[in-house]
Amino acid sequence: MQIGSCWFDRQNKQLIDQSKDISWPLNDQEYWVLEQLAAHRGQVVSIQQLKSPNMHRTNMIKIVEALIQFLGKEHASLLEYIPNQGVILYKNATSQPSRLLVSPYGPMSYRQYLFVIILVIAGCVYAYSGLSTTSYIKADYSKWIMSKQGGLTELLVYAADDEQYKLNEKIDVIAKHIKSCDAVIWQSITLALSSDKLSFSLVMKRQTDATWLYHNVKLSRAYLEQQWLSAEWLKEVQICD
Repeated sequence: MQIGSCWFDRQNKQLIDQSKDISWPLNDQEYWVLEQLAAHRGQVVSIQQLKSPNMHRTNMIKIVEALIQFLGKEHASLLEYIPNQGVILYKNATSQPSRLLVSPYGPMSYRQYLFVIILVIAGCVYAYSGLSTTSYIKADYSKWIMSKQGGLTELLVYAADDEQYKLNEKIDVIAKHIKSCDAVIWQSITLALSSDKLSFSLVMKRQTDATWLYHNVKLSRAYLEQQWLSAEWLKEVQICD
């Protein structure tokens, strides 16, 4: 089966990138995920269906991310992970923007979406600045968090228009939840709040032997008191491993 510039060889359990002349021998779990997606191409495959026996949800998500990376930038949009629903393998690449992580009360408005995109760009600029000696804007709040396994992650927050004591209280709660994670794979987590505090963006980054890896999360709330932070949510957006 053709998937972008790759060929899914079911018989030999391989995904072959014909443009680069490289192949990916799939293990049993990787083959199961791709086989389910290929068999239901164009449809959302539920998370439960994608999880083979004894497969953890986190491993399933990592397999989907690895597949997206293997497909490459040109064909990455063929695969889309929809939180709390499942994963879809499109028949053709789409230029539509990926779905946003939204509240259960509805999606972001166009204005909110635009604002969050600006926040993401700002966060990426900040993250990139860490690769050079260029000076950067000091965060309004910074804190080192140690996970249960002893890993250190720096939490950086930008919300200059908030009163400092209120900001400290809010971020201490977030830091406490992150600290409860068994493991956090990210070296830094940058959080940027909108002026109305209803929307925010998270930019996570870590360095591997070969490159820097980034992960972005956007959230919109219907009202300020709406509860969103939980151990399950942290795992869903891949802050907790």
